[in-house]
Amino acid sequence: MSEMEVEKSSFFYLSPSTKNVILNKSGQFIDTTSEGLLGVFDLYSGDCLKYFQIKVSTIYTKIIEFSAEEIIIFCDQKFILFNFVSGRIVSELLTKTHVDDFLIIPLTEQIVAICNARINVWEIRSGNLKSSTKLVSRGSSLSLLTCGQIVLRMAFNDELMLFNPETEEVKKVNIDGDVFSIEPLSNSQFAIARKQCIQVYNPKRSSIEFMMRGNNEPVFTMKYIEENNQLAASFNNDSIKIWSLVSTKCIITIKSSKGKIHADQLLWNSPDQLISISKVLKQIMVWEVIGKSYKELSKLECNLCYIEKLVILSNDKLAILCVSQCYQQAFYYNQEI
Repeated sequence: MSEMEVEKSSFFYLSPSTKNVILNKSGQFIDTTSEGLLGVFDLYSGDCLKYFQIKVSTIYTKIIEFSAEEIIIFCDQKFILFNFVSGRIVSELLTKTHVDDFLIIPLTEQIVAICNARINVWEIRSGNLKSSTKLVSRGSSLSLLTCGQIVLRMAFNDELMLFNPETEEVKKVNIDGDVFSIEPLSNSQFAIARKQCIQVYNPKRSSIEFMMRGNNEPVFTMKYIEENNQLAASFNNDSIKIWSLVSTKCIITIKSSKGKIHADQLLWNSPDQLISISKVLKQIMVWEVIGKSYKELSKLECNLCYIEKLVILSNDKLAILCVSQCYQQAFYYNQEI
């Protein structure tokens, strides 16, 4: 194992109101200025390169990447489609109600949002409300499947619902017990992290296809990679297991020889490279995964509270934006793997 060498780093302040800061491969990020304007900042220095005369909330603003030149800004019960290359507002729509969670369907260019006990669908470019479907209770989070259907997690229990934006049909997922997280897979399936196992659910058959266990330990997080058709999952016993969804068998169990892993976030850099992030241990580890073997490539200690964003600049270089939630401070690391 080799420790990551810090090639270049910087320290700067972020806006406390902005969520999901956009970081691109050119070494720039989009954030809000102290005056409540939208700005493009240099990742190395933290300097504002340019700002736009578009007013956003100084209390809460969420920015979502939509295309190579466009972002979606949500603040003050309003969605704004903004072209940050031309500096032009493409469209905007008012929700006129509280939004609990939302997601973007890029293929149909729609916004799907949970608004109290309703699920609303808007067309992004026109701003028109396409549909508004009543729910039996309030929802809390949304996950998009490859078939275009959406998994809806209810707020006051662990019930899961399937929502079809085209037909407006809402259907209950027949499972019992705790649900920790959901990970979309290929073929419209999705993985459900339970207390001591992972279940793969098939919406077309309305049934659980198979189950994967990890030594009866709680599941922290999961990440799927379509190229390998494999699912990586981090467990409470400081291990990461990788399953083949073809054979439904665990093919690798990753353990660190020099300390804990405690990964609460997993990212696939490539089909043979997995990145584990621990907010508790404040560390990032890079693993080489080939066939049924693995090797610890590098480890970076991040002496901060929360890793806001990690962007892969190339196969051997990472841009890591680490954010302290308490002080809205950020460090940038440009790391060689």
